[in-house]
Amino acid sequence: MVTARERGKSGIVLPEYVYLVAEEIGQDKVNDLASIFHVREGPEGSREKEILRNGRLFFEHALALACAYALKRGVGMVLYDKDQTNAWV
Repeated sequence: MVTARERGKSGIVLPEYVYLVAEEIGQDKVNDLASIFHVREGPEGSREKEILRNGRLFFEHALALACAYALKRGVGMVLYDKDQTNAWV
């Protein structure tokens, strides 16, 4: 089972997780971008392996894709951030 949580609100420190960054652009979801990374934390720092960079996916689809990658890689947690700098709220 994979769990997804917002990174900033999660006080959890994990050794391994899939990380989703979703950039919301405009009012509709057509222009949204998503990047997905496999992150491993260790004593020497964190290592990120890029899975997807700036894919045209809106948040809900990107989150489903990140969860699928987490299942495939045997990772139990997905953390995400939403960048709403360019969103029309």
